[in-house]
Amino acid sequence: MSAARPGPSLGALPLTAVVAVSLGNGIGANGTLPWRLPKDMAYFRAATLHIADLSREDARMRAAGYERRATPMKNAVIMGRHTWDSIPPRFRPLKGRINVVISTTMSLSELHAPGVEQDDTLLARSLDEAVQLLQERRYARYNVPGASTATALGRAFVIGGAQLYRTTLTQRPAPDTWALDHMLVTRILSPVDEKMPMDVFLEEFRSPTQRARDEATARAWPKNSLTEADTDSEADPWHLVTKEEHATLVPPAQAELLGRVVDDQGLAIHFQCWRRSRS
Repeated sequence: MSAARPGPSLGALPLTAVVAVSLGNGIGANGTLPWRLPKDMAYFRAATLHIADLSREDARMRAAGYERRATPMKNAVIMGRHTWDSIPPRFRPLKGRINVVISTTMSLSELHAPGVEQDDTLLARSLDEAVQLLQERRYARYNVPGASTATALGRAFVIGGAQLYRTTLTQRPAPDTWALDHMLVTRILSPVDEKMPMDVFLEEFRSPTQRARDEATARAWPKNSLTEADTDSEADPWHLVTKEEHATLVPPAQAELLGRVVDDQGLAIHFQCWRRSRS
């Protein structure tokens, strides 16, 4: 599909980061995940498979005379090569999702190893190229002349590693390219940092007050497992949303886990949804 698309532009591709992280922002140790959390893995799978409300984009295209097509649609997961390699071969590509691997060294033949579904397993040399590939899938939802006939895109998730998280959190993208507007964060409140020194970290995005709130929640558990999203300052770059808003982004079965601290294999975890400030 050419860069000059007929009809209105859908604008920047919205991205949602999904990450499990310790109180101290650790996300890895010795090249592996420092924890095994079945409830978090189930949440990750459910959230990245769930196609949330796209009615705003539908309305924008309908106003220009373009309707939804009856075409298969999937969400996408965007990852770096190390994250791809860390997935056991029998589980990759992640089923039911468009997998996009960003690598400057990987070949297409390496990515498309025997048994790998090829049409929805894509290779990009940069985040911008990954976004371009997915923008074509985004317009494939509609009866736009020249639209791709490939599987259409629902939502796009960034799933690691650390460099990709850092880029999407800190880089200022060109207009109408991409925008990281949500983060689904599994905050591990138990003191895992003390038991296993972390060597890979997520860029800090919380304010000091927001960090203190997480620490207070950790101290209160297990006596108090309920949580609330306090009103964040308008100056905060990211806001912790209410469980009601969070629930619009996940399937109903996962919504039951929101708004409280959950025990997962003996570790206290809190499923959080953060929205970038619109100010």
